Amino acid sequence: MIDIRSEILASDTSLQPETGTSIPPAVRGVRFLYPIVFLPTSDMKLTREFYEKTLELPVALEQKTCTIFRIGKYGYWGFCNKPQEMTMNPQNACLTLVVENREQVDEWHRYLVARNVKAKRRPMYTPDYKIYNAFYADPMGYTVEIQAFDADARPAGQEQI
Repeated sequence: MIDIRSEILASDTSLQPETGTSIPPAVRGVRFLYPIVFLPTSDMKLTREFYEKTLELPVALEQKTCTIFRIGKYGYWGFCNKPQEMTMNPQNACLTLVVENREQVDEWHRYLVARNVKAKRRPMYTPDYKIYNAFYADPMGYTVEIQAFDADARPAGQEQI
């Protein structure tokens, strides 16, 4: 398994910690509460329609230029109005939604195709990762993946769904 943190630190010496430093006592043991991924959108109306209406994700927070959607119990995706030039490479992002099993991936596929969402790849098994998944394009061109892990390949803490 690749240690991305080590690779990043090794490639940029300005990110390397000073010798002998460690996590300060004030933050040691403090756990992050939840993730939020923020992405730019040049068309909030289309973005909201797709995530709120098509995927039926609940809006967790409205901000002046951002809308944050709740994903499952602890995750969030935020989309913020940005100029078109800031959204020029949306194909570099993949937003993954995990479901329980292959049948649910197939159900989502039928539903999204019926709603005229562009399928980038039909559902199929990817043995290298032990996942069954499909890819779609959102209105800004971001890739949305619907995925189910094999029972023996789920992330730590998610073994019992």
